[in-house]
Amino acid sequence: MRVWMRLAGFAVMAAALLAAGCGGSASDPCNPRCGPGFECYYGVCVPGGTGDAGDGAVEGGDADTGADADADADADADVDTGADADADADADAGCSAGDARCSADGTALETCSAAGAWDTTPCPLGCAGDPVAHCQDWDISNIPDETLLSAGQVGTETWETPDDSPYYLQFNTADGGMELYDEGWSPVLEVREPSIGPDERSGIHFTVLTQPGGAPELGVFSIRQLTVPRNVTIAAWGPRALVLLSEEDATIEGGLFVGCYGNEQPPVAGGREGGLGPGAGGNGSSVPDMSGFRDGGGGGGGFGGGGGMGGGYQATMRGAAGMANGAPELVPLEAGSGGGWGGGSTPEGRRGGTSGGSVQIVSGGALTVRGWVDARGCGGLSTYGGANEGGGGGGSGGGILFEAPRVQITGAVTANGGGGGAGGEGSPGYSDGSPGEMRVADPASGGFQVTGFACDGGAGSGGAVAEGGNAPECVGDPDLYNAGGGGGSAGRIRVNGMTRNITGVLSPALGSAAASEGELHLR
Repeated sequence: MRVWMRLAGFAVMAAALLAAGCGGSASDPCNPRCGPGFECYYGVCVPGGTGDAGDGAVEGGDADTGADADADADADADVDTGADADADADADAGCSAGDARCSADGTALETCSAAGAWDTTPCPLGCAGDPVAHCQDWDISNIPDETLLSAGQVGTETWETPDDSPYYLQFNTADGGMELYDEGWSPVLEVREPSIGPDERSGIHFTVLTQPGGAPELGVFSIRQLTVPRNVTIAAWGPRALVLLSEEDATIEGGLFVGCYGNEQPPVAGGREGGLGPGAGGNGSSVPDMSGFRDGGGGGGGFGGGGGMGGGYQATMRGAAGMANGAPELVPLEAGSGGGWGGGSTPEGRRGGTSGGSVQIVSGGALTVRGWVDARGCGGLSTYGGANEGGGGGGSGGGILFEAPRVQITGAVTANGGGGGAGGEGSPGYSDGSPGEMRVADPASGGFQVTGFACDGGAGSGGAVAEGGNAPECVGDPDLYNAGGGGGSAGRIRVNGMTRNITGVLSPALGSAAASEGELHLR
């Protein structure tokens, strides 16, 4: 390129001089003679010499001629300077095949082709230069096999709800089955048959992954694009934690439930029954009294915070508060722990509340929650069957993990603990703790005193308060025999993304020990 530019400059100069009449045959000297800085070449004055060899002097009084020569020299210098600038640009543009670099704004990877030109590839997650330039990818939390994100396919059949009435879409983490139910829980449509691996009809892939440290197994559903309409609630079923991987954008307009359905139902999505789990509340105990026994309440289950302590006439009667446990990042994906049992001797009532389960939702694009996601714990039970016994502790909330390059939450994401059950004097003198509040940041209420022989249960967690409430000690009155259970703690919420826009309800709230934000693990 540099040579071409110099030749072009020479051609322009020669043409100008010829047009001015400076020229002749190859054997004739230039006529008129060449000025300073020029030499005669085949009858043409060209830059580079000191004058025509046949005439060693110029006419000293011809100022006009000298000025023209200087101007011509300057013009040549200008042409040469332009050529150098273009040549420098061309040198920068040139590259060796296989070279790679990040674009100036870091959004693309530039690679050198065999032709020596830079080709540009967009990098959705940005470009990094260490150790060599490359488009970044990310290590999905709890999913060691990154190909699972793209394992969902377009199915051979499509489905939709028959109308705008409420429907439940059940994901069974035990076997990979999916079934649509109407509002009364009557089956409407089998969306995916139980199986491991790909499902041609639905296009949804299912697999099971284990986790370390005693954390629940994962039931992983890979979907091409997850969209939950306003009239549909995804309902988890089965013992494994629920993982939903959406290769494309994921949008939740309706609901998603991985919480406790009720203490009479088995726990779902990795949740645990009363008295079970790494943060289970302690059981209340009984001490003899001249009128029989005094019974302590069970402690509330702990997870994102500590559970509440159970009540009791003496400290030794009170069920210990469940301890906070698990990691803020929800790696591994943990669920909640159950509340402790109330003190007593009969099997009726006094059971600790079941905890919430856990869910992880991953999108390869944008993850948008305009509806709601809930992982509540259940309240502790009071006493049934005519017995005078302590109330059970509330179950903790479960775990909710969102992960995508772009996350927007304008709806409600809640994992509140259940309230502790009140002490009871038998039917009808009992009051169970309330389950964790859904879609709001309010704490669940503990069971309330129904008779003169019992005490209230502690409140569950809510909002900025991640801990469950302590039950009243139930002392001071010789007739207060049966103490209530402590409240369940909040679960954990984690939001990972390159951009995160959270304007909806989070309970536990950001800023508490139980809810946090983080970046993607890029590589």
